Amino acid sequence: YEDTDILIADKPYNMLSQKAKEQDLSANEYLLGYLIRSGALSLETFGTFRPSVCNRLDRNTTGLLLITNDGDLAHRLLQPGKHVDKTYIALVDGKILDKHVKAFAKGLVMDEDWTALPAKLTLLSEEAEGSVVEIVIREGKFHQIKRMFEVIGMEVLELTRVKMGPLELDPDLEEGEYRKLSEEELRELGL
Repeated sequence: YEDTDILIADKPYNMLSQKAKEQDLSANEYLLGYLIRSGALSLETFGTFRPSVCNRLDRNTTGLLLITNDGDLAHRLLQPGKHVDKTYIALVDGKILDKHVKAFAKGLVMDEDWTALPAKLTLLSEEAEGSVVEIVIREGKFHQIKRMFEVIGMEVLELTRVKMGPLELDPDLEEGEYRKLSEEELRELGL
């Protein structure tokens, strides 16, 4: 398979987006299934194809995921040093106060080994279960948003990535669906 494909997917809950065990639904299955159905990849070449996920999501986080068959491109698009903005919507189990917004804006320290760069926290609504918030981060540490809320004494109940750099989660995609990036989206990525 010679051409580069970049897919945008709406990752479902409980899907691994990293190297997966055989029984798990993995991001690789998205790309491989798409390419086989489209005729771009045959079953004979299946074993040599290596899809890459750009900026993985935790198993229980949903939303925007990029998948490509070009590992170098995946690295260039979202390498940690670029500090690409990533926007999430979360339901947290507490009431967001001005002091929480200020703490996120300043950056958070969990312990001597874990700090988070300044982030933008915006209260969207208050629900019976807690607060619905938008969070914009510029890095992507392991369980970062969950850990940031732990620092302020809250738990993340639901988490969805809705934007990554210039790309927004396609509202026409159902959870678990994917599509190729449009020409306009490729231009926005500088491709």
